[in-house]
Amino acid sequence: MLVTSNFKVDDVIVFRLNTGEEIIAKLTEVLTDSYKVHKPLTVILQEKGPAMAPMMISADWETNPVYIYKQGVTMTANPEDKIKSAYLNATSSVYTPDKPSLVV
Repeated sequence: MLVTSNFKVDDVIVFRLNTGEEIIAKLTEVLTDSYKVHKPLTVILQEKGPAMAPMMISADWETNPVYIYKQGVTMTANPEDKIKSAYLNATSSVYTPDKPSLVV
């Protein structure tokens, strides 16, 4: 059964790989055998909660596209709002502050 995704170019997507890694990236293009993505980060758990780190340390992933092959992906999903916001802040040259709140 062929399932098509509802993801569009420039969507931020979470990929779960068959190795267990969780990757978050901006979708550039959906190809027949792969997803072309921009600035992929891996989601890691730390004591204070989830954090992000480069998916590939030795590759030029910040300026060149990365291809995630569909055969290695077990799940795709939209990220949680807080995770998406953290990803966009981590990969953007413009910092977006949190929503203002009243401090008592």
